[in-house]
Amino acid sequence: MKFETLPLAENLLKGIQDTGFTRCTPVQEQTLLESLSGRDIMAQAQTGTGKTAAFLITIFHRLTIVEQAKDKPHALILVPTRELAVQVESDALDLGRHLNFSIINVIGGVSYDKQLEAIQRGVDIVVGTPGRLIDLMKNHNLNFKGAGFFVIDEADRMFDMGFIPDIRYLARKVPPVDRRQTMLFSATLESRVHHLAEEYMKDPEVIEIEPEQITVESIEQVLYHVGMHEKFPLLLGLLKSGEINRSIIFTNTKAEAERLGFKLQGNGYTAEVLTGLAPNLAQGELVFNVGGCASCHSAPKSEGEARLTLAGGQAFTSPFGTFHAPNISPDIAGIGGWSALDLYNAMHHGVSPEGSHYFPAFPYASYVRATPQDIVSLHAFLQTLPASDALNKAHDLGFPFNIRRSLGGWKLLFLKPGWVLESELSEVEIRGRYLVEALGHCGECHTPRNLLGGSQLGRWLTGAPNPTGKGNIPNITPGKLEWSEVDIAEYLSSGFTPEFDTAGGHMVAVIENTSKLPASDRGAIAAYLKRVPPFP
Repeated sequence: MKFETLPLAENLLKGIQDTGFTRCTPVQEQTLLESLSGRDIMAQAQTGTGKTAAFLITIFHRLTIVEQAKDKPHALILVPTRELAVQVESDALDLGRHLNFSIINVIGGVSYDKQLEAIQRGVDIVVGTPGRLIDLMKNHNLNFKGAGFFVIDEADRMFDMGFIPDIRYLARKVPPVDRRQTMLFSATLESRVHHLAEEYMKDPEVIEIEPEQITVESIEQVLYHVGMHEKFPLLLGLLKSGEINRSIIFTNTKAEAERLGFKLQGNGYTAEVLTGLAPNLAQGELVFNVGGCASCHSAPKSEGEARLTLAGGQAFTSPFGTFHAPNISPDIAGIGGWSALDLYNAMHHGVSPEGSHYFPAFPYASYVRATPQDIVSLHAFLQTLPASDALNKAHDLGFPFNIRRSLGGWKLLFLKPGWVLESELSEVEIRGRYLVEALGHCGECHTPRNLLGGSQLGRWLTGAPNPTGKGNIPNITPGKLEWSEVDIAEYLSSGFTPEFDTAGGHMVAVIENTSKLPASDRGAIAAYLKRVPPFP
């Protein structure tokens, strides 16, 4: 069936034609014949069958011909991943290019404030992932009381990712079923999807599109059952076998593709990552602030703008000796000759461009959890800062801690890329975990160490002796830190405690950095800290 045979608004049909669509796919045909009249839809359809266009065309058409509530947004499209949200937004902008409807994606990992500004201006269609949507709603920055359309895309994947409580929460925040049109799409229509439909849909039309054969008989297929930590060694073994000359490797997420590409390059393979990995200066500045780069790498006693000249030279005492922060300015004396890959290898593997081990006073045991995208963005931001030709000072370490070769063994014991807190977390808490465990490297100071200098992860954030020998760094688990999330976020912003005391010592520099973060990120840090196992 051709799109032009459907009773579509003229400007919508023009957008469809501009994208090159002429004939409906099976799922589009069966969906549109029912959905254009306002009926709820429950459809079984694989990715790539055109289901996105089916629900977008429905929403655009009915927004054009049916009077909507005064309150915006008018439509909520719920998807499981950030990548899918971006793709759906892009498709909506293409199909609706001749219509006067505004569209925004609401996802984690990007500027909360920019999303808030767009929402406050008024937006017709919101495409989002559960965590960020719920965060905005609980902060009273977004509501869907005027939403006449509710789409749940890839429902089965939502179940697999543990989002069913979030779906139920959001379904209760849109108008009741008799005042909205609901469309649900899933690769399988298993019993739990049917139960969801029974709860939140009104007599939906059930559409089942049989998947086409997706295997090719001429391709040999082999399945390896391995654990997560065994995947990369297995891949290297297959590549080294000599049987593979060229290969295409697919990953589940953009971040994993970037991480894998860097690891392959680090192992001597020519690997290109097809994800659009490009530096983002604004994101690089955020990473710079979360990581406290200026706090450690500016010259001693620097203040104000001078802190952006990362000449190094500060001394950090420890039980193993005194470490001096290096010059990381964009001068040849610093990291001016480094590529983004060099910075990645330093932060993920603790290795210099020349191949020597870095001492773990540089917190690569935390940075190993940072995404390649953030490292690329940080590299680009560092190149914009003032250069310094200051020479690096040698560390003052006693035997045997001055033997760099021994660090290879240390890394085998303590350089682990996994997360410390592996509980089921909300998207806000996941963002907080990333900021605390990776970029902010909070555990490097707030977690006790063993005799070899490795963090005792079983006592995560429970406090530790101050490396200077003066006092202790506090326990910040809920067992000791009884502040609310609001109290913690306020402290990270202003430095004021609930008792109207102010931060002191090294925390002054930390708060100077965290105060520059979006409020959403400070809130995410607070939410994560409240989920850490309490330790008295």
